[in-house]
Amino acid sequence: MHEAQSGLECPLCGSTAHRDIGVNPDFSPSRILACRSCGFMRTSPMPADSELAERYRQEYRELRRERITDLFLAARGLRAQAQHSFILGTAPEWRNSAELDVMDVGCAAGSLLEVFASNARILIGYEPDERMASAARDRLAGRAEIRNRLLDWPPPDERRYDLICMSHSLEHTREPISTLSHLFEYCNEGGRVFLEVPNETLATVRTLCDRDTRGVFHLHFFQADHLRRCIELAGGRVLRIGTFGDDLHAPPFLGSGGMRRIATGVSSRFFRSARARQARLSRAMFYENPRGGIWLRCLCARWN
Repeated sequence: MHEAQSGLECPLCGSTAHRDIGVNPDFSPSRILACRSCGFMRTSPMPADSELAERYRQEYRELRRERITDLFLAARGLRAQAQHSFILGTAPEWRNSAELDVMDVGCAAGSLLEVFASNARILIGYEPDERMASAARDRLAGRAEIRNRLLDWPPPDERRYDLICMSHSLEHTREPISTLSHLFEYCNEGGRVFLEVPNETLATVRTLCDRDTRGVFHLHFFQADHLRRCIELAGGRVLRIGTFGDDLHAPPFLGSGGMRRIATGVSSRFFRSARARQARLSRAMFYENPRGGIWLRCLCARWN
């Protein structure tokens, strides 16, 4: 790790002192910097929008080896069920509702929208990947509107939402505070925003750099305090936040390719059969880990 540097202001605390952790393997020669005051880690210099679009179009899905298979859909379905449980556990007044207006930003194959179908009257999904958007349309035909593009800004109409979800997308944005502010603008009065991001410490990010692990494509690296501060700076308040899944610092998550497994929640070392894989994934998805799990889940709302 390089010596501390100064001159780049941290977006969370304003400090200009930071550590240089190393090259971000997916965005070389950009580097990952850690604020010496609050510890927030981000990529610098930040790739331009055009470069990001090209890298995601050509490299992201291929390097992550994501294929829309039955196994992929089953794993995403388990995660969606766990997220649904977290959201309704924090907002129990929605349990018996069938009138929610729900938007999922980065909806992938539509798993979370599908789980919310019984609670919602309107389902909108944004997904820039054409294959994923097509799969979501096939699964949710007649029940949801899937838009094959990034989130519209400013909002294209007056429609506002009770619940906006962004799962494993915020860490890929160039300006997470601005992104959250936009999400809050899409909320109606009393609306909430659900977020899930990887829980990433200095140790896991250092391993990412040291092992030159590609296929993660994170621009920012969150821990609970960092996510909370981003929400506050965007004009929101946290209703509930917690870490879920396997212990962050337990093997194999710090081994070769471990950062990619943190992002996907998949670790083939433990799986001896499809049934064992599904059972273990189910436990991991629902397990709120007091020692620090590999995912951060948060439900928040805008200060009115």
